[in-house]
Amino acid sequence: MGPDESRRLRPAYGMAEPVDQVIRLERFREAHPHVTIVHVRTSHAGYWLSDWAEGNGTIRRTVEYDLRLLLDQLDRAFSAAEGGEP
Repeated sequence: MGPDESRRLRPAYGMAEPVDQVIRLERFREAHPHVTIVHVRTSHAGYWLSDWAEGNGTIRRTVEYDLRLLLDQLDRAFSAAEGGEP
């Protein structure tokens, strides 16, 4: 399967284009500047890490190998909290 075929199959398998996730990351960072999101490189592939302080001072951390999954978790965490801020 060539690169063109892979691009066409992504929507069928529910995989988002990487650029879509970068735009989503930028929007999330604009809406939640108090959340730190970084990519940590390892000898294999690396992972995405997010940290933020809740109102009571508790530090929350989320780790995922896929940016889409990390953003999904953050969206759920922030939408579930009252007023959109955990």
